[in-house]
Amino acid sequence: MTKELILLPFEGSETVKFSVNFSHTVLRLCGFVQSVDSNIGNKLRKITEKAIQNKQYVPKDFTSYLCGDVDEETGFEELHYGETIIDPYGDPIVYVFVKDLLELEELHREYYKHEEHHINKEKALGTMAYIKTLPKNRKIALYWN
Repeated sequence: MTKELILLPFEGSETVKFSVNFSHTVLRLCGFVQSVDSNIGNKLRKITEKAIQNKQYVPKDFTSYLCGDVDEETGFEELHYGETIIDPYGDPIVYVFVKDLLELEELHREYYKHEEHHINKEKALGTMAYIKTLPKNRKIALYWN
């Protein structure tokens, strides 16, 4: 099974003294999939495993626009804003820090030089550029879809 990575940066300002446990931003880091057997896939797995070992799970009140409820009539999952603490597979969502994702930047750039990756390279590189503007200690939830 191939799962794609969606990034949910925690909102807020570094000057805010209290915890802000929501994300209004949904970023797709195009091409980041769990099944990728490459340097970038291996590095991403190590970052994720470290977050799990450190018990870096999103808080129980974490909310985003990826909250899903199954519509009883249609059987389809309806996405809306709400509590987002597990992914569609029932796994708890972990977070990493911007500084962790920046470790992927060079590998990320190299990954998209290869033509066999049929994805929107501009969008993927734009996502990484956005991440680079965030404070290094900002949390980003890793949502596998």
